Amino acid sequence: NHNNEWLAIGNMMVYVRKGRHAFGSLGLIDTIDIANITVQPDYQNQGVFTKFLEEAETLGLAVHIENVLTERFANFFRKRGGYDIVYEDCGMASFLRL
Repeated sequence: NHNNEWLAIGNMMVYVRKGRHAFGSLGLIDTIDIANITVQPDYQNQGVFTKFLEEAETLGLAVHIENVLTERFANFFRKRGGYDIVYEDCGMASFLRL
């Protein structure tokens, strides 16, 4: 039973961890934290990460996306719906889906 792990899924590597975070008035929430994502360049923009995310959203835990560094990726979560910005500063954002 691991609390954190690099997952190799097809042409993608994802670092995930089971977390517990305090989010303001929400109190402590159990989460799956997605901390790092690498999709091989030839497979980007083909829904590889979206399929993984759809599975993560069915696990019964809140999904916490840490340290989004690009505006393009931040817009992905803004447009996806269901994700709230829980941190935003200096060009970096984190998102939470309950």
